[in-house]
Amino acid sequence: MLANLILFLSIINPFFDQYSVATVRRSPSLLSNPAGLAIVPGVEFSYRFETSDDEWSHYQNFLLGNLGFGIRTVNEKTDYQAGIGFAQIKKTLYFGYSYEFGDAAAHNIGAIIRPMKFASMGVTTRFADSTRVRAGIALRPLTDRMTVFGDGIYDGDSVHLLLGVALEPVPGLTVAGQSDLDGNFRVGLELSLGRLKCGGSIGEGSRSGGVVLSTRRYPSILPPGRKLVKLTLAGKYDEDRQQRGLVGLIYKREPAFYQLISSVKKVRESRDAYGLYLKLEEYSLSTAQYEELAQELGRVRQAGKKIIIFANTYKSLAEYRAVSEADYLILAELGDVVIPGVWARKFYLKGMLDRLGLETDIDYVGEFKSAHEQLSRKDMSGADSLQWSEILDGIYEPSVEQAARNRKLTREEFEKLINEKAFFNSDDAKKCNLIDTTAFFYEVDELVKKYTGKEVSQIDAKKFVQDRPISRSWKESRSTIALVIAEGSIVTGKSGYNPMPVFGGKYIGSESLARIFERIRKNKSIKAVVFRINSGGGSALASDIICEAVRKCNKVKPVVVSMGGVAGSGGYYIACPARRILANQSTITGSIGVVSVKLVTPRFYDEKLGITWDWIKRGEHVDALSDMRHFSEAERMQFHQETEWWYNRFLNRVAQGRKLETAFVDSVGKGRIWSGKKASKLGLVDEVGGLLDAIEVAKKEARIKGEAEIVFFPKPEKKLVLGTNANVGLMKMLGGRWLYIMPYRVEIE
Repeated sequence: MLANLILFLSIINPFFDQYSVATVRRSPSLLSNPAGLAIVPGVEFSYRFETSDDEWSHYQNFLLGNLGFGIRTVNEKTDYQAGIGFAQIKKTLYFGYSYEFGDAAAHNIGAIIRPMKFASMGVTTRFADSTRVRAGIALRPLTDRMTVFGDGIYDGDSVHLLLGVALEPVPGLTVAGQSDLDGNFRVGLELSLGRLKCGGSIGEGSRSGGVVLSTRRYPSILPPGRKLVKLTLAGKYDEDRQQRGLVGLIYKREPAFYQLISSVKKVRESRDAYGLYLKLEEYSLSTAQYEELAQELGRVRQAGKKIIIFANTYKSLAEYRAVSEADYLILAELGDVVIPGVWARKFYLKGMLDRLGLETDIDYVGEFKSAHEQLSRKDMSGADSLQWSEILDGIYEPSVEQAARNRKLTREEFEKLINEKAFFNSDDAKKCNLIDTTAFFYEVDELVKKYTGKEVSQIDAKKFVQDRPISRSWKESRSTIALVIAEGSIVTGKSGYNPMPVFGGKYIGSESLARIFERIRKNKSIKAVVFRINSGGGSALASDIICEAVRKCNKVKPVVVSMGGVAGSGGYYIACPARRILANQSTITGSIGVVSVKLVTPRFYDEKLGITWDWIKRGEHVDALSDMRHFSEAERMQFHQETEWWYNRFLNRVAQGRKLETAFVDSVGKGRIWSGKKASKLGLVDEVGGLLDAIEVAKKEARIKGEAEIVFFPKPEKKLVLGTNANVGLMKMLGGRWLYIMPYRVEIE
């Protein structure tokens, strides 16, 4: 009797998701198919009641992650249920188990398979005094808002068949019906208000109803709320997600630049978003990152969303270019705006080397190849000054034009502010239309509410990004794109971090990166690669190893390069085999050239330390690479031939990868650096664009439709790593003899 009653009650659910064992999910899954506990796990409570002419029952179900607990009362008898669900094979196959105990005891085992986005199949078996099996199939022939299903129920001595259909004519409103072969028909209505869902059904001699309370939102009948997304910029936005302390200890995971820029993109694309509220604290971006942020903020405005920005100070022209996109620009009372222009500065070690008695043997190809000048000169050469002047023009000109346009000033008016004043207190900034208003920090929230109106609520960006409605989709068929980040100096061996000042920082190991590309090449689930490069180069040998790994991967699946602040010399070398290359206007790239540096130390040892050396040798050139002496003239000529060999290899790599004539590559090479905008005109890169643009290009190259899942490489380490690896840096690269490297440290402000 009880088994028959449970069978009857299991087919009169108030919510359509529960009509079939193929469509069930989340908290109410315990009774019909515990595999549904693993589908969109989370925190949820559901209550339902069911009545017939002479029976009454009610159910309370709780979901915590993929664990479920339920209380069922039927005919004044109470049972309890506990279950768990598992997802396998990239959320295509689900399993579940639940146990019933109390007045009745039973085991339930279920499975759901969703091989395609339009088909779902489920089966569940209940083991008690008798065995009951229920299997179903559901289809979505036209859209995910129309579902048809058929279920068969075998209870030991009979078979029952159910057929059903559901339509969601508007988001959050579902109309459903089901019938058995005897013509017993049931209709139901389900209404979603987001985190609250209610529903009911009625049929011959029976009724059901219920509510669902969820921390996750379901598609809702209510219009999307007007939300102002608050995003606080704080910390260092490296391209990767890992920061280390002085002894190599991972002490904090800083937010990645990709996460910042994609958060802004989500505001642009979301129907829920009224706009974006940026609060600027102590943070840092590179010039190219500011350019990408400005571009994305501009797209937010073009989408009809509002932008509000507040800061204690606006500290540079590059930053002001981005914040000028705001509809409402707020400066702290007694804050300031600093826009003196841009400059590039380099430090030179020649004077220090002379004082220490250190000498160099330097060889290079390309009159613009200025990396060696930091060791051989005390100031910029004429060629280096020329190329950096053009780079600054490529940063300054678009910054001035964009900021002036956004603040409704002429270019002449804005340049006059830069050249005649540059530093503005809060009063002057307002008078000059550089800001809209001022406020103390504790007044800003009220000021923002007054600007947006009371009907607009604020929400933290992290919560906004995570708070997406529960998808109707049965199978997330998003293709995967690998985002490979190469940031730092290029060296042979493994990637890591060197805490040494001046010459320290992140380094890109050829072995580590080549292995990553090899794994990606063999991974069939990854359809394309976006290779984000922020590197001035390093070891020529290491660059060539990485370049070959990129070339091999690109033959199997498209590799699209996104250049960050700098992708020059070895940083350009590893990019040239890619299918497409994108750079920001202000990206520093090119520097096709090679340099070789050897330190010569006898004077340092003798004159500064009082140490002398003597040696016996066999072989005329055994000590040629040592720091004990300069090259002989014959050795110098021989090593110059080798330097030219490496340069020609660079030219050939670029010519093959970019499909250019070698003579043309030589004409734009010779160690010369170019802005991303100029490089696009020369054919060294394909187009001007940022990281998000590169992802869109990768989707097109791989013929990916819709959204793609982004997987990061290298994977962030999940353990504490001790050890400085302090020997890695300039000295290790110098040990490589030939370098594809730009000036080791250049500051642009």
